[in-house]
Amino acid sequence: MRGDCKWSTKHVLHAPGHGWGLAKTLLSCALVAMLVAPAAWQGSGSAGFGSPRGLAAAPLAEPSARYGHTMVTIGDSIYLFGGIDSTTGSPPMSQSVFPLPIPTNDLWKFKADHWEELTPVNPPPSRSFHSAANVNGKMYVSGGKDAAGNPLGDIWVYDPTGNSWTRQSPTGTPPGPRTGHQVVAIGNELYLFGGKTNYTGTLASPYVWTYHPSMDSWEKKTPASPSPPRHSFSAANVDGRLVVWGGYPPIDNKMYSYDPTTNEWSQVTLANAPATFQSMATVSAGNQIWTFGGYPDTSGALANVWEFNFTSNIQATASPLSPLPAARYYPAGTRLPAGSTAALLAGLPVPVLVFGGGRGTDQVIAEQTVYTVTATASNVLYLPLILRE
Repeated sequence: MRGDCKWSTKHVLHAPGHGWGLAKTLLSCALVAMLVAPAAWQGSGSAGFGSPRGLAAAPLAEPSARYGHTMVTIGDSIYLFGGIDSTTGSPPMSQSVFPLPIPTNDLWKFKADHWEELTPVNPPPSRSFHSAANVNGKMYVSGGKDAAGNPLGDIWVYDPTGNSWTRQSPTGTPPGPRTGHQVVAIGNELYLFGGKTNYTGTLASPYVWTYHPSMDSWEKKTPASPSPPRHSFSAANVDGRLVVWGGYPPIDNKMYSYDPTTNEWSQVTLANAPATFQSMATVSAGNQIWTFGGYPDTSGALANVWEFNFTSNIQATASPLSPLPAARYYPAGTRLPAGSTAALLAGLPVPVLVFGGGRGTDQVIAEQTVYTVTATASNVLYLPLILRE
């Protein structure tokens, strides 16, 4: 397994409503910990990690346990939207039975190391298994599944400056209602691929749709030799290309790359490719992709963390990193804002916040994991801070 796991912080954060956090070793990780007052960080810290003083350590509120939600980083904040709330819906593995899981439309902001529930103007209908991305400082939310289990075909935009939602009325050729798809921001456009068109899992067509926010219009692309259709897969922007991997059905473990400039798909030569899985969180930076958790072809949740490192547009190598502290599927993940305390404690490139997910037929979680991966050849993995139920 590539990557070492290191605990270096001397702080344990108190999670409100959950009692004192307990520091635990993960695999062979060394840990030196002390309990601190919930009102502030204390202590002198340790080499390699910043140790801010006087920073609030306990958020006043936090999102409930959930899965099928999204998180997007905009500026100095993270925005969490929707999903199946643990107070209103059944766990992920119970979706084949009635009553159907009930989604939510709550919106949360993570800033200055605490959560705040927002009350925006004109919120969209509740949904889960939607997709979201940041374009020019606004969060665009596409599709998903409503409370009756029907796929949605709308697109909404959230403007943080006005704390308001607006439903778009796009022209052009829309992709149609779907769930389990992905929208990825490349430049000033959104690229949509995949998904399913009904509750029973009929796959959407293997085309690519481009949404132009400046014109509020959809454009249908019909590239030759498309990637096989899929839902609940991993998708990311890698150096201006749409890269997809995994998902359901488990066709193969091949990776595909779509080039918007040529409207062509290419198969990526992927060394050390893992067995395919679905329902993972995906985060990317530059020429790297990381996936967190997921669901295998058989049953159960995964704690896997995989790194996909691209050496060219059509060549990449997959490497397993140290696992998450708990297995999960349908979590959400996004990069931490550069100025957050967790990012300062990490002290390394690409700190990621992973939130929520499902663990089985009776568990939906609210666990927050700050997970930092390096962008260097050593790929040393740090887990500087974990907030657990």
